[in-house]
Amino acid sequence: MYDYLKFNESKLDIIYKYENKFDRLDIKLFSEFFTKESGVHITEKIIQDWIDFNCNISTNLFEDTIELLEYLKSKNKSLAVRTNFFLKAQCSRMKNTKIFDYVDDIYAGDSYLKPNINSYIEAASNYPIDKCVMIGDNLEYDVLAPRRLGMDSIYYNPKISEDEVPIKETVKSLIKIKDIYN
Repeated sequence: MYDYLKFNESKLDIIYKYENKFDRLDIKLFSEFFTKESGVHITEKIIQDWIDFNCNISTNLFEDTIELLEYLKSKNKSLAVRTNFFLKAQCSRMKNTKIFDYVDDIYAGDSYLKPNINSYIEAASNYPIDKCVMIGDNLEYDVLAPRRLGMDSIYYNPKISEDEVPIKETVKSLIKIKDIYN
C-alpha cells in the first residue's frame, strides 16, 4: 500500500516538475505525469474531481487583499490574475472569496503555465510589458521570471525576516504595495 503522507508531501514537487516541463495544464497529460512521478494511479476523473472540489472552497484571503484591490481600482488600474491552476476552479474560488469583480482578466494554466514566458506576455494583454507589475508569493514564478522579460514585480512574503529579503521590492503586507506605486 502506498504511503499517503509520502504522497501528500511529494505532490507539490510533482506539480512544480510538471510546470517546468510542460507549457499548459492538460488533464490527460497531467494525470499521466502525476501517475508516473508518484507511483499512484491518478486518473483523469481524479483530476476533474480535484478541480470540482476546488471550485467549491473559499480560500482565505491574505490580510489587506480587499483594501489593496479597492485602492488599485480607485486608481483605474487594470487587474489581471495569472495562475497555474485550472481556470474553472480559479474563477469559482475568486467568486467564493468575493474578489472576482475586482479583476479584469484571469489567465490560467489551461493556456500557459508560469514560468513560461508566454504566460506573462498573455497576462500583460495589450499593455506594454514595462508598464505591468506582477505581484506574487513565489519568488521564481512571480518575481524573477517576469523580471527577465522586463516586467516589474513585487515579492509578497508575510513570513520573511529582514535579513532574508531577496529583492528590494519585497513586502510583508499587501497594503505596503500602495507605498511602492503611490
